[in-house]
Amino acid sequence: MPNDDFALVCSLEDIQQKLVNKKIRIAGKILGYDPSTYLLILVDPPQAVLVDMTLCLDPSQSLHFLKELRGNLMVMGTLEYSKTPLDIPMLSKYADAPSLDEHLVLRAILCKSVNDMNMAQWRKGVQALREIHS
Repeated sequence: MPNDDFALVCSLEDIQQKLVNKKIRIAGKILGYDPSTYLLILVDPPQAVLVDMTLCLDPSQSLHFLKELRGNLMVMGTLEYSKTPLDIPMLSKYADAPSLDEHLVLRAILCKSVNDMNMAQWRKGVQALREIHS
């Protein structure tokens, strides 16, 4: 019996509408976070994705990493499509606007700060998995 409860490991450049309603695992740098909407922008230049952190918020745990802009974050959740464009969190005046689809949002169910992760190695690993499964 196949296991349908797994998360597809992918890079931000893989995120597109064909992955809507699929569970995915991604990694990138936090570019912006809006505590009023719980949305953050995760970026791996030049691509970015909106992440809804609502389900990951736990008052008993510290989520200090949400304030660490440019910190690495690994996130797992379901990619969803919004008929109306989502509000993009405010960026620092020094940040370049990323390329993102404001209709796509990852509803995070698990997140982990991974500041020691090498993003180049992550991309190589994702590419290797893509080749195995193609």
